[in-house]
Amino acid sequence: MNMDAYVFPKSQSPKPYHPLTPEATPNHNVHKVLPRYSVEWYRLSTAMRIFVQLLIAFIVLLGSVVLCAAGGGLIGSFIASRYPAYYRVVFSTAATQPEFDPSAMGIATGIGQGAAVGVAVGAIVVIALAIANYRHLSRRE
Repeated sequence: MNMDAYVFPKSQSPKPYHPLTPEATPNHNVHKVLPRYSVEWYRLSTAMRIFVQLLIAFIVLLGSVVLCAAGGGLIGSFIASRYPAYYRVVFSTAATQPEFDPSAMGIATGIGQGAAVGVAVGAIVVIALAIANYRHLSRRE
């Protein structure tokens, strides 16, 4: 019988196939599906778990520094384009040189100050994640 041509009544319509349904698995002890990237799914050792947490902390810190440095550079560029005399007043010794460029000075100082803010913000986020992870692990034990 060709199943493509057969029209099922509503009460007998076939269920969509899913690989984790009890009918599809040989043992019917499938209780819950764990997320693919959860620590429980991988059952990591303690050393590996610490390594993963340090990797996540490094990525958060690096991302924070990059984003804040980019934002600082944009703000410095904005200040230099709108108020070019600002950098001439702040850096009066360098402003006497003929090659002084307020736009380049604004971008450079903005990137440096933004990176410093990014380190502070990233450190705060990493500390908060460490505290939350410590509390989560202490509740599980």
